[in-house]
Amino acid sequence: MTNALLFQELFQGKDKDFNVQKALSSDCLRDFDGAISMVSHGFSTVDDFYAESSTRLSISHVKIPVLFIQV
Repeated sequence: MTNALLFQELFQGKDKDFNVQKALSSDCLRDFDGAISMVSHGFSTVDDFYAESSTRLSISHVKIPVLFIQV
């Protein structure tokens, strides 16, 4: 079974408005988040999802050294 079929099967029958085709053809993480992640977490826009998911407000409370790697 291909990854595309596995992905479609994973979200098939879900009552949320996932856009599996958009997720499969996404060129960037923002497109994927708009098709799957924001819907999964109940947000209506990608910008709302990013604003609420951001670590910018909580990062100051980290008490141990942390290494972030962004690729």
